[in-house]
Amino acid sequence: QDQEGNAVKGDNVHVLDSAQVYVRNDCDRPVAVIGMDNVVIVNTEHGVLVMRTDQSQKVKEIANKLKGN
Repeated sequence: QDQEGNAVKGDNVHVLDSAQVYVRNDCDRPVAVIGMDNVVIVNTEHGVLVMRTDQSQKVKEIANKLKGN
């Protein structure tokens, strides 16, 4: 975690002028984040999730929609 509270997991992630951002990159594609606060970004081979941290309770709901349920 850096001074602004940003946390990065994975390679090829670049964060500028952002605070309280969590980025997970499981792919070779680069992820760039500029001017964001309180967000989660997850990049996997299955897709990309971008959400405000206060919306984490809705992850299951969107996962079900993506599965077609």
